Amino acid sequence: IMEALFAQGQFALGAGRIDDALAGFERAMEIGRASLGEDSLPMAALYSQLAALHHRRGEQDKALASIDRSTQIRERVTGPDHADLVFNFSMRGRILEELKRDDDAAHAYEKARAIAEKTLGDKHPSLSAILQDLGRLHGRMGKTTEARAELDRAIVVAKAGEEPLAIAAAITALAE
Repeated sequence: IMEALFAQGQFALGAGRIDDALAGFERAMEIGRASLGEDSLPMAALYSQLAALHHRRGEQDKALASIDRSTQIRERVTGPDHADLVFNFSMRGRILEELKRDDDAAHAYEKARAIAEKTLGDKHPSLSAILQDLGRLHGRMGKTTEARAELDRAIVVAKAGEEPLAIAAAITALAE
């Protein structure tokens, strides 16, 4: 049941039915806590989806608390450099940007970049996306040298992975 509620929540979130997604995730969390305990990977996944939901609703403090809880669980269960943490630190960066905490956001993106390089390699579209986020942030912060290097690298990574959409996104980020 927990997996079905999780999938239902993801579908509802993708369809823009935020209240339905929240209800599904909260019910799945109740079941998960009762059956698996708080510190399990399914619970970490639910917390990360809850963070995405709160982020989308503009509830950045709730989003930050949820992604940090997910990260705590994942680091304890999988270790501090697991590929699943790439999403967590990228999401944390986006949330912190919304909270106007640019230095903290940059640190989160750097952590995501380091884990992605270590676990996913230098051709993965996720690495290009992280470099784009970091480059855009550094550009807004006036750190143009860093921004240019990150965005140039985002294009190289996207081309190495031969992902047309990633290539287009990286070139667009540089143009911005």
